Amino acid sequence: DDYLAENAMGTGPFEFVRWDKGTQVIMKRFDDYYGGSPDIPPVGSAQVETLIFKVIPELSSRIAALQAGEVDIITEVSADLMGQIEGDPNLEIVTCNGTRSYMLGMNCVTGEFADKRVRQAMNYAIDMDQIVAALYSGLGEAIPTILSPNAIGYADLDPYGYDPDKAKELLAQAGYSNGLSVVIDAQDSLKNIAEACAQMLREIGIDASTQVWEWSVLKPELLANKRQMWVTSWGNGSMDPQGIFVPKLGTGERGNYTGYSNTTLNLLFALSKITLDSDERLTCFIEGQKIVYDECPMVWGYVTKEIYGKSTRVQGWNPSPDGKLNMHDVFLSG
Repeated sequence: DDYLAENAMGTGPFEFVRWDKGTQVIMKRFDDYYGGSPDIPPVGSAQVETLIFKVIPELSSRIAALQAGEVDIITEVSADLMGQIEGDPNLEIVTCNGTRSYMLGMNCVTGEFADKRVRQAMNYAIDMDQIVAALYSGLGEAIPTILSPNAIGYADLDPYGYDPDKAKELLAQAGYSNGLSVVIDAQDSLKNIAEACAQMLREIGIDASTQVWEWSVLKPELLANKRQMWVTSWGNGSMDPQGIFVPKLGTGERGNYTGYSNTTLNLLFALSKITLDSDERLTCFIEGQKIVYDECPMVWGYVTKEIYGKSTRVQGWNPSPDGKLNMHDVFLSG
């Protein structure tokens, strides 16, 4: 692995020149590149001669470098700092749907959330559209289950939507007409989401609070079914349900901390792995989403936009939902 890291091999439009660890990776145009698929023009060598990927961990430093013309594209811009880029006539913001789904897991094994009606109530009690608007400047989209709208096999279901009266009705049916007590766990990076959700639950009479954890401490607690509710997320760069749906909701799978288990869903997952019929495979995932939509092992959340800043001189480039920086067609104008 160490050898391959320092002796890169590939067949793309650029070739490796140098890696300055922690600082930058330098590549140059590979003039003998075959040109790429004729179905995806332009075909031929890359447009730019030299490509440099700089490592700039701090967002404020990335923005400063972009403003100074030291870099032409920056990644992972936060919504609250977009204005610094939008206010510069030489820069612009570009976005695309991200590959990470955000949601709240619930303990489906013991306690209040073992009752499907309580889990459904949580989905009605938390306004995901408002969270996207308040925390992400509207740069996101509520989702009806765990998959991004860009994912393969996405089921076109309506998100639960905010309906506090329906939430109260379901809680009453489950025997919690006087409310219940809930602690929402989160890592520090997700605590603002937990706090927003807790406030919404308090508005329907639930005694909701939050607790911040280190993941190394929280994970064994979740695996032992000792917690109630927690904010979580899962990235899925492939956009295939196998990369998120199965590990998060399959029985005993590596990312299933809710303890949720459904025999029919497991059979659909098993069939999706062996069928050679692509339509049948998609049907497995669509039917599976209908199951979890009803049973709500999670409070279904949202996907956010990935936000990039770039110079207006950059042409021939748009961000990709899979997070890859495809630079074959890029050139600088002026």
